[in-house]
Amino acid sequence: MNTWHLHSTGPDEWVITAHIAHGFFAHLIGLLGSHSPPKPGCGLMLTTRSALHTFGMRFPIDIVYFDEQLQVIACRCHVPPWRLVRTPRGTRFCLEMMAGASQRIRPGTRFTRELLCAA
Repeated sequence: MNTWHLHSTGPDEWVITAHIAHGFFAHLIGLLGSHSPPKPGCGLMLTTRSALHTFGMRFPIDIVYFDEQLQVIACRCHVPPWRLVRTPRGTRFCLEMMAGASQRIRPGTRFTRELLCAA
């Protein structure tokens, strides 16, 4: 699995470790197989879909939506299990994080990425 370090380029310093989900099954499963949410500062990055779901999850999550240039489009905080959430227009990547982890990330924040390891 590929891993990116995401670094914010604005006044607030953010470094997030994002594991990249590749392929249909990785997207379908997402965080479903996890017994606990990702650790603080970590998340699962998905390429765009028209909607995300939290069916079968055991915990709420935050979702951060990015465009092609890794600028934050929107954040959804504390999305409970058993929900279907539409992605905003222009979304290219979605980052699933532990609930509460994205509370200070604002739309318009830009990130850069660094490939940490490749599968």
